[in-house]
Amino acid sequence: FTTVHPLAKIRPDFDIIEDHQDLSWKIISFNSNEELDAMLASSRTIITLWAAIALLLAAIISILLAKAISSRKQAEMSSRVAEGRMNEAVKMAMDSVIIIDVENRILTFNRAAEKTFGYSHDAVIGKDITNIIIPERFRDMHRRGVARYLESGEAPILGKRIETMARHFDGHEFPIEISISIAETGGKPEFIAFIR
Repeated sequence: FTTVHPLAKIRPDFDIIEDHQDLSWKIISFNSNEELDAMLASSRTIITLWAAIALLLAAIISILLAKAISSRKQAEMSSRVAEGRMNEAVKMAMDSVIIIDVENRILTFNRAAEKTFGYSHDAVIGKDITNIIIPERFRDMHRRGVARYLESGEAPILGKRIETMARHFDGHEFPIEISISIAETGGKPEFIAFIR
């Protein structure tokens, strides 16, 4: 029996260098060149098939992500368009519209409010409304009402039209009708006043 390296039978063109001379090799099974080539071809087919499946899955995921991103961008754009419409409607409203936050800072002061109260939009944005249009004798009542709403969620004047007095830029007082609503923005309430 002659010791033969298994690769020498399969691929005689390979140079096999033995590191250990006393190592004996036994051929347990033997595949011919044709059988080996068929096995390699079958392996290539399986690898190609899995690569195609992976590319298909990557393409499907890419399409789904693109649709999700596109839908999100469309929703954001629709939201911006709706917000722009709302802002334009508030600006052009015949009634005064004033929006304040929980700290009484003016967030919105439309054109009708400018005409009614004599202040420019830029002069009042971010300022405390109690020092702008609320007569001094009503300021504490206003502050207590906002504090009560923040503590209990209750405010007897919400959703009702009431008559009261307001203060103009030049200091004179005049009667108004006001209705106040609440809107949640970013988890915080904002008070929206519609004034005639």
